[in-house]
Amino acid sequence: MKAYVALDIEATSPNPEEAEIVEIAVQDDGGEARRWYLSTRDPLRPEHPVFRLTGIPFAEYEREKLPPQRALQELLDFLDGRPLLGHNLLRYDLPVLQKALNLAGIEFPLRSMQALDTLRLAHMVFPVPPEGLSGYRLGDMHFYFTGKPIQDAHRAHADVEATWKILAGLVLEKLPDGLARAWRELGLSEGELFPETQGQVKELLATPALVEPVSYEGKRFPHPSALGADLLPSRRPAQEKMFGEVERALKEGRRTLLEAPTGTGKTKGYLYPVLHLGERTWVVTHTKVLQAQALEELKYVGKKGYEVKAALVKSPKDTLCPEALFELFLDARQEEDEEVRVATGMLLHYAALGHHDLEALPAYWHFSRGFREVRNRVGTNPRRCRVDCPFLHNCAYQRILDHRKEAQVLVANQAYLMTHFLGQEEVPGEDPESGTHLVLDEAHHLEDTATEALTLVLDHEELEHVINRLARADRGLLKDGRRLEELSLEEKNKAKEVVENLLPRLREALANYTTYFINFLKRRGSGDPRYGLTLELTDSWKRLEEWPRIDRGERALLSVLAELKEALKVLSQAERTLMARDLVPIREYLQRALDLLFERRKALGLLKGEPNSNLLHLSEWDPTTGSWRHLAQPIDVSQDLQTRLWPRFRSAVPQYTSKRGTTPLGWTCAHVDGQVPIGGGPHGTAYPTHQR
Repeated sequence: MKAYVALDIEATSPNPEEAEIVEIAVQDDGGEARRWYLSTRDPLRPEHPVFRLTGIPFAEYEREKLPPQRALQELLDFLDGRPLLGHNLLRYDLPVLQKALNLAGIEFPLRSMQALDTLRLAHMVFPVPPEGLSGYRLGDMHFYFTGKPIQDAHRAHADVEATWKILAGLVLEKLPDGLARAWRELGLSEGELFPETQGQVKELLATPALVEPVSYEGKRFPHPSALGADLLPSRRPAQEKMFGEVERALKEGRRTLLEAPTGTGKTKGYLYPVLHLGERTWVVTHTKVLQAQALEELKYVGKKGYEVKAALVKSPKDTLCPEALFELFLDARQEEDEEVRVATGMLLHYAALGHHDLEALPAYWHFSRGFREVRNRVGTNPRRCRVDCPFLHNCAYQRILDHRKEAQVLVANQAYLMTHFLGQEEVPGEDPESGTHLVLDEAHHLEDTATEALTLVLDHEELEHVINRLARADRGLLKDGRRLEELSLEEKNKAKEVVENLLPRLREALANYTTYFINFLKRRGSGDPRYGLTLELTDSWKRLEEWPRIDRGERALLSVLAELKEALKVLSQAERTLMARDLVPIREYLQRALDLLFERRKALGLLKGEPNSNLLHLSEWDPTTGSWRHLAQPIDVSQDLQTRLWPRFRSAVPQYTSKRGTTPLGWTCAHVDGQVPIGGGPHGTAYPTHQR
């Protein structure tokens, strides 16, 4: 192991851009340690939060603090070019330290130093927290490996000692065979910490995905009235009434609004009539917790000797594709962006452990620029699934499909239901067949979920990722020999034209538009810049001094996007080629981008045709990504629900926890708590007539 020097900084703010260093501590691998207090531009007072949070004695700080230039120079002398070690080093300590060096007039690029971040290492070693690990913070990791809390936590000297103990614990963890070797191939310093074992990346990705079936053979589930104490230890009047209302709706093909307050026993209340009926039913919840609760109840019933066939339904794009990950690994070995290589290394470990749910990864990765870039690339694209895929029999998506084919109960969340049946995710063969039922838990969340699913979005960062996916340096779909060899000469020439002409023009147009638009948003948008800015599109934009530049930039962007869409259509003429299959989601993305931009310009009266009066156009600036996005949100989602969702199901039972307003035409209402029936009142228009 390299001769690291552990470093920890205590500062005035958790935001690196605002933080001023108060204390620095270092300790090398031989145990030699140093500590400095630093003065700040404005003298700190005893009541400053940093002293309460860290426990630094104010009197000691005042007595020992040094001018930043002197303390930082002594720090650099101690480091003597040795590599750095720290917890959250890359996202916090190093940016804060670099800013302090710059302000002190010390020219020292910390990027030139090797650095090992135990927070990043922990997330790579534990893609999913093991039992006993409550989180990835310094204190959590220290307790996991030592069984003890950090003494004097949040003091820099205590934190550097804890960092060494965490590193010692992490490097003793056993990785899947071949993983450390893959990390080395990706040029990651984390790979050097572990012994190299035999194994190929393809072998790592051949690990069968952990898709647990909910499949039990047994006797037919009885009528809820005949249930014994094994499944229904106590009977609640409200739950008994819920059994009857759900059964009646399913059998008679009704659309019933069901009021069932908390404490009713709702999970059993809707699952037991569904199981007794035995017909295919979607059970849709709002949260993962409720989803897991429904699945656990189904497993419990199956273990009691009853027939249960159920499956969890998730979006393919949230399901890891091992073949796509293998292709990403091959490309990432030459990738300059370390964050992309790190995300690739983590995903290899995640897949090697049998995991596949990209949504379930810790928040650390969702805030990683590299992970955001590769996420859509490694999600499953069902159109490229084929019988000769080397990972066909082990991949999660195929296993999920197999379970769904035999399932009577399909458990999903509202986001999937809305996105798949109303939104932008069209997957062949996944529409519900005639006669399917729908039970919708916590339906009061449906308006927001439907609005999100129907919102058109053009995101600057995501568009850049799409461009990079097509071609970047010597990589990308349009430069891949395996894909190009299937194309005709005309198609190969078109691919070359896109790479050499269209994509450079698109990058230039996007960069120009982004410069103009972000400056515009920062000047005109509302909100706190720390959390994001928002600006509604109105006709007044055309009278603003910034508009001519934005208008020119937008027209240039539109023109090149339209050219690119048509060029990719030429490359997709042979539908069975791998190129054509991989280009389908990109072509769909470009069409949605063009639709949104055209709709915005219609709203401003700049294009012929009537604008969609049901859309609210917004633009946002995101400080996390430093980029913009355009949104077109539906104002009223009721028409989409009435014409595109409910007709797909023979019966629908949305369940609420509280009383709603008036009853929509074609729906019946039921309540299970013995209170006043659902009807008119101060709550406004009832489900499913939603208007924002």
